Amino acid sequence: MVCGFLIIACGTIGSYIFQYMATFGQNTLRLSTSVSMAGELANNGIGIVAVMAGGAISDRFGRRSVMLGPQLLFCLLIVPCFLWLTTARNATSFISANLILSAISGFMYGAVYAAISESIPKAVRARVFALVYSIPVAVFGGTTQFFITWLLHVTGSPMSIAWYLTGVSLIGLAAMYLLRESAPVRVNSADQRASWAPASAVMPGT
Repeated sequence: MVCGFLIIACGTIGSYIFQYMATFGQNTLRLSTSVSMAGELANNGIGIVAVMAGGAISDRFGRRSVMLGPQLLFCLLIVPCFLWLTTARNATSFISANLILSAISGFMYGAVYAAISESIPKAVRARVFALVYSIPVAVFGGTTQFFITWLLHVTGSPMSIAWYLTGVSLIGLAAMYLLRESAPVRVNSADQRASWAPASAVMPGT
């Protein structure tokens, strides 16, 4: 439950930072309204496709592999992508950076919600997941954009968002690492291998 809370809290912060990008583009980077809105439209559009792809692939190959690899890559690319878009300050860098980060984040979160719900006992799954999801979304979804606006004002650096998002994402990565594999196919395969092991061990001696 704690891991799920942390993962959703970190994902909510990231999501609301993405939703802030149009404002960031106009007010901080001084890009045109059309470019700023195009960047946000791009990150929303690619996110829809990526989350469906990530969910489908996690059904086949497991939740952890779809969560951990992309989340690590996301953490590594945040600062370079923000450095690019804040230095170049043009349509290409702004839209491309949005596409890259949102695609990776969306792909990974396609597995996250399934993994969290599957880690909760069936008898209490609905009400526990409701709490694990709604509390961090209400708390962090309602405060993230206020906080990053304040952060930009206090630091005077457009890169402050990147460092904040990186720190938050590393916490999310640690919480994902602590989640056990829960995809039915992978769990069943592991159970089958465990059940076959004793039989194969005694066969040579029979």
